[in-house]
Amino acid sequence: MRGLNRHYYSLSINYRKNDFEMKMLINLNKIAWGDSLKIQNFTESEKENNEKLKNLGKLSLGYNEWI
Repeated sequence: MRGLNRHYYSLSINYRKNDFEMKMLINLNKIAWGDSLKIQNFTESEKENNEKLKNLGKLSLGYNEWI
């Protein structure tokens, strides 16, 4: 009697996770520390830096007026 839809083995599988395994599974979705070492695209970082400098200039002018 071979073929599809045949039931050969009936296994009951139980599993438990201890605290260490739970911590390990939770850490899988976190950003790895090595990701911060990757080199960013220069043109994008240049644009971000220019925007930050412009914002810094606006804030410093506002600070001088406030004082």
